[in-house]
Amino acid sequence: MSQTKLCLFFMLCLCLYSCKPEKKAQLDIQVNVPKFNEQNAYDFIAKQVSFGPRYVGAEGHGKCKACKSRIKNYKAVR
Repeated sequence: MSQTKLCLFFMLCLCLYSCKPEKKAQLDIQVNVPKFNEQNAYDFIAKQVSFGPRYVGAEGHGKCKACKSRIKNYKAVR
């Protein structure tokens, strides 16, 4: 009986120890976010939808590659 209590005590201690919050270093990073333009976003999406199906080999797939290069200019795609 005492071994069971001892085992439960150690399990409880382990659980409590693992639940304490980690101290994380805070980084001061400044990010320049461009102003969002709703009309440009809408026009960009409308252009993508106008391509039609974009499965590999389709005409729309090739057109989307050009869009991807434009998006890369915004640093939104790797």
